[in-house]
Amino acid sequence: MAASRDLLHSLAPVVRLGGLLCFSTCSLEPEENEMQIEEFLRDDPRFRREPSRDMPADLLSPSGDLTLLPQRHQTDGAYAARLRRHA
Repeated sequence: MAASRDLLHSLAPVVRLGGLLCFSTCSLEPEENEMQIEEFLRDDPRFRREPSRDMPADLLSPSGDLTLLPQRHQTDGAYAARLRRHA
């Protein structure tokens, strides 16, 4: 999980203003997904979640992140978050 945290923090400076930082995993573990994003957003207020408007709502978590569940979507589990740089 430190690798994910390091990856997010090392990529953030190269995202231009208005650009997107997309984070995805093939995991369903909250500590590898949502918790990583929450920590990153607390540490770097330049970014905000920006849910995709093109994704069906049933594929999105309450926070707007893509969450594919094998038992619901008949696919492998996966997670993705879109983060827009605002400042």
